[in-house]
Amino acid sequence: MIKKILKFLVVLVVLFLLISVLVITLVDINQYKDEISQFVKDETGLSLEIEGDLYLSIFSGVKINANDIRLSHNNNVIAYIDKIILGTSLASLYHEKPEIDSLEVGLKQLSLIRNKQGVYEFLPSSEETPNSSTEVNNIKLAEHFFLQHLAIKNIQLSIGKFQFLDKSNALSIKLESLKASLSLLQVIDNYELVLDDPRFLVDYDYSGNISATKALVNQYHASDVTISLNAQKGHITADEFLFHLIEQSKGKAPKKLDLSGQGKLKVSMDFPIPKGAFEPLWSQPLTIKLSDINFDLAEFLFVQQEFRLNMKKSHLLMDELFIFEKNKYVLKNLLLKPVVFKSEQIDISANSKDKYYLKQSVLKVSNLAILNNSKVVDPLSHKALKKFAQNSYINLSIASIAENKELGISNFKVDLKGKDKKITLSNLSFNAIDSKINAQGMLSLQKKVPLWELKILSDKLNLKPLSELLNMPAEPEGYIAINNNLSGTLENSDFKINNGRVHAKGNNIAINGMDLDKILNDFQSSQSVGLLDVGAVALLGPAGIALSKGNDYTKLVHSLGKGGKSKITQLNSDISFANDIASMDDVSFTTGEHQLVIKGQINLLDESFIDFKVATVDKYGCPIYKEEVKGSLSSPMTKTTNILVGGVVNPLKSVYSKLTSPIKSQCKDPFYNGILKMN
Repeated sequence: MIKKILKFLVVLVVLFLLISVLVITLVDINQYKDEISQFVKDETGLSLEIEGDLYLSIFSGVKINANDIRLSHNNNVIAYIDKIILGTSLASLYHEKPEIDSLEVGLKQLSLIRNKQGVYEFLPSSEETPNSSTEVNNIKLAEHFFLQHLAIKNIQLSIGKFQFLDKSNALSIKLESLKASLSLLQVIDNYELVLDDPRFLVDYDYSGNISATKALVNQYHASDVTISLNAQKGHITADEFLFHLIEQSKGKAPKKLDLSGQGKLKVSMDFPIPKGAFEPLWSQPLTIKLSDINFDLAEFLFVQQEFRLNMKKSHLLMDELFIFEKNKYVLKNLLLKPVVFKSEQIDISANSKDKYYLKQSVLKVSNLAILNNSKVVDPLSHKALKKFAQNSYINLSIASIAENKELGISNFKVDLKGKDKKITLSNLSFNAIDSKINAQGMLSLQKKVPLWELKILSDKLNLKPLSELLNMPAEPEGYIAINNNLSGTLENSDFKINNGRVHAKGNNIAINGMDLDKILNDFQSSQSVGLLDVGAVALLGPAGIALSKGNDYTKLVHSLGKGGKSKITQLNSDISFANDIASMDDVSFTTGEHQLVIKGQINLLDESFIDFKVATVDKYGCPIYKEEVKGSLSSPMTKTTNILVGGVVNPLKSVYSKLTSPIKSQCKDPFYNGILKMN
């Protein structure tokens, strides 16, 4: 019985082969060219001319080969097709639900436009990039097709040049040497074209490879783009992701932006249903939602003019991200929900000299606004801070930060959290060449004017890397201890100090580039420089930078004389803040020969001196030389002579005369009774 069945099956196979040969021999498919052209005309409004011959094969399903094809409209050729190899099954044809099992297409050129009404238009095939002034042929595809379903499997697509302009969204795309290999492409579903519908991205399965040697998207020029992907109803995996992107400038201007990357990407794509909406509204969403983003970057390079960022072995995890509006390829709003970013190495160079190297960086962010209406969010604006204070956090840790290959900072950590209209800095700490700094703070937005608090502690702070970081012209070397506790208000992105205390103390601090003893000796003989100038440089230090508005601090140092070295044997700077007044409680330093003291107050609101005095004292605290200063920080004046001193801010205008005379060392009321004593 089994042998009879096997013989019967063999006979059927032989008959099928004989019939196939007869059909191929007797049926000339070229006689159906006109019917095929008419079908395309009815469905799309386009003219199809098949100049080459058609070939039919039915050994492995139905396969049709065609060469030298032109697609035209109103006698204008819009696409040259080298070849088409199309395969389908007899069963699908029999059931009138044709499925294309394989498709191989080679195009020389295709140009396409979508106008502001959403209607597709085709450009005559040419070398020019489509623009708004180009005359086009208006082709409106049929709203409903003859076929109920059309899916294409095993697609091999090759296009020499492809141009697309979306006028409604100001999107221009130009591709060269585009190649695509896809397992499945749904074209028509329920008599409607779904290929350009947003639901296509989430409703169907497809996988394959896409590559292009050149791609121009608006002003961005990409080259050597390769994507290997697998998508299952919105769950997309790109096993290979390569690109090199350049933002081109008009004219002969230099490149604005240069990006390149290599890695792997996993993402889930969906369209959130509006509240109270039902199908089919879900397929017409306002935004596209990306979730479960897993981006593994082997290498990433960002270059903009002199700035250069290079990341290696980076990993990005993101729970949720809302991107483009429907049919608008512009990123308007960007809110980072739970995000985890890790990178083994990050190299940053701002110019040819300054280069920074970060190792083992980890960044965790939640509910952080980056873009709002296509504009970068100001992180210190009241609106951004208020949103962050609802329920957000930033955690950053970096194992090491080196400048020009020299280790600068290690174990850098920041923990920032927003909740209940309050932003808390629970930890800011790092080590810097035998130094360790810790900081905690808080910003409260419960009132109309935000209030802030900040504590900074360090038992051992190395001044050398700090001076290099602040680019201080006087280069101190040594260690100090700091204990700072400040509070104030935040108004118009400006932190104002209202209350608190700043305390710094240290011993045996070397200052390169300045001889303080020589400067003070010169003052005794000529008064060619001011005690206020010396005090601002040696005592206030970084505070002197703030008082002198930055650049003037450098002028001040240079005005005191270049060269030489100094040694501050003792330093104590104790400044308190209350009701917008800064009080010099105990501000003094000693060298081998001198002790200088600053007393008085500064009004922080109008930046003026209050009963402010600077003096050199003897071992009993009695003044030797003394200046009494009044006026504003920008124009301090000596109280005794009423001559413009220039002081901290404008040392080049410092004017002194030999009016000051030494004060006797014996005094009943010492000028200084602080903790420092001359030996």
